[in-house]
Amino acid sequence: MFVTRGHTLRLVDASRLPLRNAIVETIKLGYARLVYYAPHGFTFHLEVSRDGRAGCIAVRSRGTPLYGQQCLQELAKFLDAKQGTIEIIKLSDDRVRIDFQAMPSSIIPGGVAAVAQLVGLRSQQTGSPAAQATQTRQVRPMEPARVQQPATPQPRLTTIPSPAGSMYAAIVRRRGFEIGDIFNILAASAIALRGQEIGVRTAGRTCIDILDELLTVNARLYMRCRGEQGELHVYSDPSPRRIELLLISGEETLVGERALEGAARLQAEEVRVYVEQANLPRPR
Repeated sequence: MFVTRGHTLRLVDASRLPLRNAIVETIKLGYARLVYYAPHGFTFHLEVSRDGRAGCIAVRSRGTPLYGQQCLQELAKFLDAKQGTIEIIKLSDDRVRIDFQAMPSSIIPGGVAAVAQLVGLRSQQTGSPAAQATQTRQVRPMEPARVQQPATPQPRLTTIPSPAGSMYAAIVRRRGFEIGDIFNILAASAIALRGQEIGVRTAGRTCIDILDELLTVNARLYMRCRGEQGELHVYSDPSPRRIELLLISGEETLVGERALEGAARLQAEEVRVYVEQANLPRPR
């Protein structure tokens, strides 16, 4: 995988945002990474730079990783898939440069132009003349009606100043938990894949009520709580006493304490909780 971390702009199910359109959004951001958590144990990391370079790494639950052109060819098989989860991450030019230096095998020979050709997007003439000279031929662009507009440059993190959420954040801290300002989707996904699912009571409860109960579990866990107003993702690690939250509500993506504030009145309709099996107490 690439070594740097950025700001998550979107985390969405592939049934709501086609992978093809998500790649278009990623290219238009300039310096960005798309992570596609595909079915059958594949996770793709596609990174692009405004200077025309692009890299791809495919991690498999079984088998060796795929890099560069091989990764892109495998990703092409999923362009019209309706399953999986898509994450779009905003990066800086320095972070992309570090990633490509650390993982040179990930670089795609045709660069961004090859990725654009894959999804039917007209190659963008950006970057240095040398980078432009290496781009492949342009292809017919997608019909404008089918291309989604790119995500906003940064998630809106200044909304919903909920007193109830702020009060609950204070309670969380008094219990010794630090609220992180990022969300580790990879750690959460690992628990969802390999952990044990446990049942929780949802009737008449908010997502925060359920989270309050789960803070007593002495194990790393991942919770996804869905309601009419949005979807709350929680990753909790009791060892460093750290909790990370991500709330997706309409066009807004909130993280950390703001996600906690936004979810203060989110009524739980569907809840999935996964706990790391290695930390579960053994039956007596």
